Amino acid sequence: MKRDVTVCFSGGLDSTWVAYTVGKEWGGNVHLFTMVPYANLFPHWADKHASDLKRLLGEDRVHHHYEDTRALFHEVVVGKFFQEWAKYKSHFVWCLGCHCAMVAKVIIYNLEHQIPYVMFASSVGGQYAVMSMPVTHKNWREFYGEYGIDFQAPLIDRHVTKADERKDLSELGIWIGMRFNRAVLGVQPLCIPGWHHIMDILFNVHTNYDPVQVNRFFQDKRPVLMKHIEETLKARGKDVNELVAGLKRKHEEWARHKSEPAAEPAAT
Repeated sequence: MKRDVTVCFSGGLDSTWVAYTVGKEWGGNVHLFTMVPYANLFPHWADKHASDLKRLLGEDRVHHHYEDTRALFHEVVVGKFFQEWAKYKSHFVWCLGCHCAMVAKVIIYNLEHQIPYVMFASSVGGQYAVMSMPVTHKNWREFYGEYGIDFQAPLIDRHVTKADERKDLSELGIWIGMRFNRAVLGVQPLCIPGWHHIMDILFNVHTNYDPVQVNRFFQDKRPVLMKHIEETLKARGKDVNELVAGLKRKHEEWARHKSEPAAEPAAT
């Protein structure tokens, strides 16, 4: 039984590996979801590896969607950035606020297209980043789950290293960009505020974020995200509860399929 999936897609090595691997294994449609936030340079660099995925998996199976997240991002954090920084005692509010806006937009997309799965490409060794911290993934898994969507992080779950990613993608004829320590340049949009991680890029010096404050931030933003999801779908004439019920039926269908005994090979 084939399954459709949405991949949060920057066009970098991590999300490209996830999209290809899951698409190959699951056999369904692969929806590449690329957000357009504030202060991103070269947003359409994500097209490069989207084209590779279409070549490898099929033009008819790979769907690349760009979503402007700026208005919601502004509501969540940008419009009051310095107050938020003071409240949560860290600059992580920019990155996590940006990703909160993306999460809400992905939920809307998956509900409308009835896609029960979303993949996030957090990488092994990168769990110090606020969007990849265990507390963040826990919150996202629960939040997506409320809408009938199964959140997964395949690179971490399967313990796939950066070296493994580079090897696999190179063998597929995919350009792996210009490498500098953990950073890879030339294959995905550049986030200007993300350069506050320059010490990490140059010297592997990581910023540590307080998981209590990270959890507090997300819990505080949940009502804003939920309101946006409901109001957006309502404006489009759609009922959230009906859409969630549809995704839950898809999960039940998959559970029944897995429980069925494998078919006997045909006699020759």
